[in-house]
Amino acid sequence: MIRNYKLDAIVLSKKRIGEADALVTVYSRESGKLTLLAKGVRKLKSRKRGSLDNFSHAHLAVAKSHGIDIITETNLIDNFSAWKGDLKKVTIAYYFCEIVSRLTGEGEKNETVFTYLLNTLYLLSETKSLKKHKDVFSKKILVLLGFWDDLRQLTNPDEVLRDVVERELFTPKIGKKLLN
Repeated sequence: MIRNYKLDAIVLSKKRIGEADALVTVYSRESGKLTLLAKGVRKLKSRKRGSLDNFSHAHLAVAKSHGIDIITETNLIDNFSAWKGDLKKVTIAYYFCEIVSRLTGEGEKNETVFTYLLNTLYLLSETKSLKKHKDVFSKKILVLLGFWDDLRQLTNPDEVLRDVVERELFTPKIGKKLLN
């Protein structure tokens, strides 16, 4: 039985647990979406702290556990600092990560989705039209995950996403005024 494993992952979200720990949801090339425990990550002297920020692309070493697997080491590849100071781009990045998190199941590997999300985050630094970028991402992710036929016209991706996740996404409310 494998006790430890490595991941090439993008941090989708992070939730505080106790004083110093966090539950980190990542999307990895090797295993798809996973929720992992990062012990001590919120301590000021933690070496893992910067590598596990939202949207960060990092190599992770993970130890199998009886409950939630534990992140033991991190190696930051990119934290996308080129656009992290731009509120509109950060809002769109949250939207992208929320969509991937909502539309994928725990442990469902899809390397194409990983690569597409990663490339989309890299392209944010060059993007001029965030609304168009958002709509293109939404349609492509729906197609990649089998929720939409690539040959069909898609005029309102937000409506289709709302139907697929069976509730309103949180981030469009935040960014609606920013994108208009």
